[in-house]
Amino acid sequence: MTVNNKDFLSVTEASQLIGVSRWTIQRMIQQGRLKAVPFGRKRIVARWQIENLFN
Repeated sequence: MTVNNKDFLSVTEASQLIGVSRWTIQRMIQQGRLKAVPFGRKRIVARWQIENLFN
């Protein structure tokens, strides 16, 4: 499954989707611009949140 077909993304996948570093996504989570939830040892972000950044 590619990143383009997923509804939930890891921090790394979210960064790859929009072409920024993982640290940028982490900063956005810390600033409250994105909400991430723990999932096992990872944190995941809903894809709609990434898409809403550009609306």
